[in-house]
Amino acid sequence: MLEEQEASYVELLLLLQQQQQNPKVLLPVLQLVLQCSGDPDFIRFLISGLSSTKEHQNKQQQQEQKQQQQQQQQQQQQQHQREAVVQGLRRLLRLVGGKDGSLSALSTEILINLTANETLAELMLEEYKDMTSLLLENLKRQQQQQQQQQQGEEEVPLHVGISLMLLSSYWKEKGIFLLQILQNVTAKDEAVAFLLQRRMQTLNELLDLLPHLPPLCQQPFLLLLLRLACCEQLHPLLLPTDHRQLQQRVQQHQQQEQQQQQQQHEDCRLLLALCCFLYPKPGSPQRAKAKDELEAQDAEDDKQRQQQQQQQQQQQQQQQETGVTEKQRLRFLHPKVDALSFGPATDPKARRLALEALGALAASAYGRETLRWFGVYEVLRAVFCIEPEEELREKVEQMVHLLVFSEEELAQQDSQLQRQAAAAAAATAAAPKALTGPETQPEHSSSSSSSSSSGSSSSGS
Repeated sequence: MLEEQEASYVELLLLLQQQQQNPKVLLPVLQLVLQCSGDPDFIRFLISGLSSTKEHQNKQQQQEQKQQQQQQQQQQQQQHQREAVVQGLRRLLRLVGGKDGSLSALSTEILINLTANETLAELMLEEYKDMTSLLLENLKRQQQQQQQQQQGEEEVPLHVGISLMLLSSYWKEKGIFLLQILQNVTAKDEAVAFLLQRRMQTLNELLDLLPHLPPLCQQPFLLLLLRLACCEQLHPLLLPTDHRQLQQRVQQHQQQEQQQQQQQHEDCRLLLALCCFLYPKPGSPQRAKAKDELEAQDAEDDKQRQQQQQQQQQQQQQQQETGVTEKQRLRFLHPKVDALSFGPATDPKARRLALEALGALAASAYGRETLRWFGVYEVLRAVFCIEPEEELREKVEQMVHLLVFSEEELAQQDSQLQRQAAAAAAATAAAPKALTGPETQPEHSSSSSSSSSSGSSSSGS
């Protein structure tokens, strides 16, 4: 019975592999695969197919001559199963983003079910080294067709290797399927590292689509970014590598935007995408409100700064050393955020996910230092001015505290809190001894209680 079931799975995958198949014939085949993708037996069959070759090669060296013929038959069966599984899954990947939207939608739904199994997802990542980028790059044909119709329009960026399926109106879920696949795959640190190390351009092109996503896709997309940001060991890859480069750009921007030097490598634009998502877009009422409130706050801060001459002298010394004063650093808004921002989002859940992603980036010292020099503090100030949700305003306040102070100041605050906690613990430990007093106190307490009881009895009599 088990062999018959496996044979039927092999036949189904072989049907899927036929390249010249009519879409009307391929559609019911995909529907059958979709039904099987939720079956644990089918998942186990795929896992066995992807891992069978390695297991057999280890056993083959220990075979005896009498069992060679039987083992060869098993090897042929396992090889046949593996080829069917490998080619069948590859066919699914290549159907994503094809000309036929129904076949593409079914393929993505099947891949969602398959990658939800961590073991199978890990085996697929081993077999298809470029699986994550293939999910995006295989959609090039559809995009190229749409590019011919959209030349000269600025509503949608035209990126090589990135599908506009995220924006396709005919697809009912509007790209959520593709985002769910990426969420499942990026649950593995290996997949995230592969994206950041070998497909940075692909990831950046995907990030550039954030301003154009329909509201339905914002939450799953930001959840994907949050997963990336939670990998603290990958923060050096997620964030600009050297804040001194940005410091130089600040000075150049203040000098009438002198020509910037080309970087030797491409930085990830995740932080830029999050800031643009949160910061109010140019010309919006929210930006005008934030600007007015921030200017009033800045004027008040300037008065306080003028009254502190000693701090001003220290700031002048720091300016000579770093070239940027504390005031300039805190009030700096990245020019690209100023020009390209498209916030705030109408959905508070989407805004919360974006703030949580920034909070995850601020969890490491490297991330906090980068956020300081990138001008995230000014973005958070504006968000605090226009954010109606009290819960989100509290999140902003927590992050602002981390960015206003340097790492040395934060370390001093932590040590001070530890000393206060130790002193409080010592005081708490000493408190019961003070209440207990000398050893004769319990006897005195007992006699007084007995006298009071006798008094009460006499009064009762």
